[in-house]
Amino acid sequence: SDNGITDAQAQNAYNDIVTTNHFLSGEDHGYAGVSNVAGVIGLRALGKDPANINKKDLVGQVINDPLAQKEKPDLYTLVNDLEALSTGSYGKASEKARASLTTKLLAARDSASGIWKSAWGDVDPTGRALQALSMNTDQPGVPAAISKAVAEVENHYYQPNGGFGNQDNKEDQYNNITMVDGLAAAGVDVYTSLNNKADYKAPVQRLLDQKDVDADSNSMLLQQATYTLEQAKFTKDGGQGWIFNFEQNPTFRPRELAKLNQAATAQKQVINGDTVGSATDKATAISQVNQILESSITKINADTSAEEAIADRAVGIAAINNVKIVDSN
Repeated sequence: SDNGITDAQAQNAYNDIVTTNHFLSGEDHGYAGVSNVAGVIGLRALGKDPANINKKDLVGQVINDPLAQKEKPDLYTLVNDLEALSTGSYGKASEKARASLTTKLLAARDSASGIWKSAWGDVDPTGRALQALSMNTDQPGVPAAISKAVAEVENHYYQPNGGFGNQDNKEDQYNNITMVDGLAAAGVDVYTSLNNKADYKAPVQRLLDQKDVDADSNSMLLQQATYTLEQAKFTKDGGQGWIFNFEQNPTFRPRELAKLNQAATAQKQVINGDTVGSATDKATAISQVNQILESSITKINADTSAEEAIADRAVGIAAINNVKIVDSN
């Protein structure tokens, strides 16, 4: 968010991670690396180094995860470990482990459909796999695997109400959240119908209809729905990949992209509301706004510091606000 969290809130979050993470608190490994991926993401979000927390290396724990070394590792172990290591650059050993985990995750697909199946069903593991793979598109076979899985989901799991399921996979709130997050991380616009059919709702609308972020929603639903909607907006605003890939998407990027898009939307509303200009001249002006928006998004996605992104956003907004309707007659 623009204001972030207070120092006290950050300290409380840090203390919670250190005392509840299985490895950092001195307990056992925990189920399928869930505790570790949550810990790594949380620590990175707080600006901490997960490879050095009280002289303990949480990243190293993930790299050497014995559960991932089994002959047939649990699918969620592969996903969780890959997500954790994909949050940043942690050295050669981490990159080697990422490559190995990616290969294993690709091999775990259903060969015919290209999606991932588990005792939990098809929707949740496929959504999680898309999240993890979206951070590893430079690995061999990943782009094609993402494309095939997305097509399968859109063609055989996407429901008219905007949710995901089929005769063998019951639609539910958790599955919908996970799939929306995975699709958005893969670059899919989840604010619109996925099949361009008017009688199919947008996946984001389904999350809103299910009231996942309402006050009476349970804490896990609220947490997952919140970061999923942030991911959806980030992708809609022109962001690339998963928001928890902190190396690729530092925390300033979603903020500056959002401000840029807000300015463009406001200017297009002004243009459309003009009562003097012709439809053709309005369309020309809106096209100019879109061109500036696209160019500015490209610059912000390439920026490596908050200062650069803020400057490029400011220049972009100034140019957008300077677009006028020009009489072509």
